[in-house]
Amino acid sequence: MLLYLQSRKKNSEKRKVDLRFREFLKSLNIKPDSHNAKCIIEYLCDQKNIDRSFIFNEEIELNKKETEKIILILSKLKDGKPFSYITGKRFFFNNDFIVDENVMIPRYETEQLVERLVEEADNKKILELGTGSGCIAVSCLKYSNPELYISTDISSKALDIAQENSKKILSKEKRKRLFLINCDRFESIKGFFDIIVSNPPYIDIDQYNNLDKSVKDHEPKISLTDDFDGLSYYRYILKKSSELLDEKGKIILEHGYDQKENIINLFSEQFRKIEAIKDYSGHDRIIIASESI
Repeated sequence: MLLYLQSRKKNSEKRKVDLRFREFLKSLNIKPDSHNAKCIIEYLCDQKNIDRSFIFNEEIELNKKETEKIILILSKLKDGKPFSYITGKRFFFNNDFIVDENVMIPRYETEQLVERLVEEADNKKILELGTGSGCIAVSCLKYSNPELYISTDISSKALDIAQENSKKILSKEKRKRLFLINCDRFESIKGFFDIIVSNPPYIDIDQYNNLDKSVKDHEPKISLTDDFDGLSYYRYILKKSSELLDEKGKIILEHGYDQKENIINLFSEQFRKIEAIKDYSGHDRIIIASESI
């Protein structure tokens, strides 16, 4: 089968080629500009080891196995399963991370939290609540040099995924600095840390009940919501900071787009300096608290 996506040839030929692509998609009951079509392109780029410019401007020949794979992917997408769970990976902060339904799919906005963490991390002792896939911890260790990085998660299956990602992405020397701890939040952690970081479950229960089916039915609930007002983990981190954070330390947190003022009010009780950062889409997303009172 020849799959034509687009062509740089003269307009009459371009229309003919475009029609063939649309007919191919129509045969699979998907629209050319839909999310499912974009997933096909991503899959083809990966399988053929080519970039998008080739996909859009050249003829792509699919064998029977590849065609069957596309049809299988589409059937799962139509059932609402996220593409990252279908392929078993998610690109985040310049690396492919292994993911499955035991971990939340890393989001693009979390990369900005990692950028700031990397700036602060050299020679620091870092403690993270809720590692999930390990995307924050592994990315931090990949691109900076913390002295120690301890990351907790209540899910042993999530920690297995995080461990796989550390082996896949980090050098042996960097892995020696990472400790993945199976515990509820920080309940088995002792000592003092220079940085506490977290992207905790911050969706309140009402918002969670109205999430898109692809998220609500597939991603782990425990990674998304606290089953309450979305602020429970921030209160917990604030409380534990007096036991675990060095007096000159910082807390770096991701939060929901509508939670900035609530979190600032909470942390202002114990910290003199609160920095608020917007994500790449212009939404309030990160709080950094420092200079404990």
